[in-house]
Amino acid sequence: MAMEGVEKRQEDREFREFEKERLDVSRDYGIRRTAKGDWYRKTLEEWWAKVTREDIATHLIRQGVSSRRAKEEELSAVDLVMDSWMVDYAQEIAGYVAPGQYTIGNKIALVTRGATFLPLAEGTEEDFLDLYLFLKHAFSKPDQLDAFLGWLQQAVRVLRTATPPAWAHGLALLLIGDTGIGKPPSNS
Repeated sequence: MAMEGVEKRQEDREFREFEKERLDVSRDYGIRRTAKGDWYRKTLEEWWAKVTREDIATHLIRQGVSSRRAKEEELSAVDLVMDSWMVDYAQEIAGYVAPGQYTIGNKIALVTRGATFLPLAEGTEEDFLDLYLFLKHAFSKPDQLDAFLGWLQQAVRVLRTATPPAWAHGLALLLIGDTGIGKPPSNS
């Protein structure tokens, strides 16, 4: 009977050492947990899907992470990995082309899906004429239209070429004027 206890302790010790060698909590298993307790897992399509805690545990076990807890340990390897990948929040964020983890200010955000852009296509003056006439009548002075088109050109250029969050700053657009002249209504 005493021999069985020695063998069991030896087996547990060997198991713990095997787990320590094999477990790398810094390895990215494609899982994230938000500060609210929501779970996300990276899909084969490279975006992040909201899943349950059980889905995450199953995913980790399939990746070879053990769910077995050693006698003297509080947590299993699955628990340790699950506690290692935290973000402050997860959502789709405008302008981020690629899904993934980003630092925004002093927060860690998980962008769950990247933005999709309409493809750029060569157009003719006729293709642009209706929009141009609308804009020309929306702005009462020619320099207003020039300023708006310059702002629009810069905004599109930055959105398509800059890597977030290194966008050019100062691209705010303020539309000021009397009511009923084509600005979006305010929520009052």
